[in-house]
Amino acid sequence: MSTSNDDILSSTDSTAFIQDEESNNQPTDAPSKTVSAQIRQKWRRLRSLRTWGDELALVLVAVTILAVIISILLHYNGKPAPTWKFGLNLNTIVALLATALRSSLVVVAEEG
Repeated sequence: MSTSNDDILSSTDSTAFIQDEESNNQPTDAPSKTVSAQIRQKWRRLRSLRTWGDELALVLVAVTILAVIISILLHYNGKPAPTWKFGLNLNTIVALLATALRSSLVVVAEEG
């Protein structure tokens, strides 16, 4: 009994066709359920990160205020103290910024 290349190809094609039919018999909901479960899990993670949004924003505000204080002090380092309108001076500006910095950090520490 001799087998030709066509016979071999046809038998492998039919095997592949049978495997495809078997995979089509499986319910299509199973992969979509796993995908939807993965999506729900990702949304849960994002929601937990969203609750940190306020704290993260306040930390960024605190870092920005600290950078402003440092830049003001570096700008006026070694120079005569400026006097501005309404009786404001360098100490007043730095004290107001430091109070805002402390307030933002207290809110972040209190939330945690």
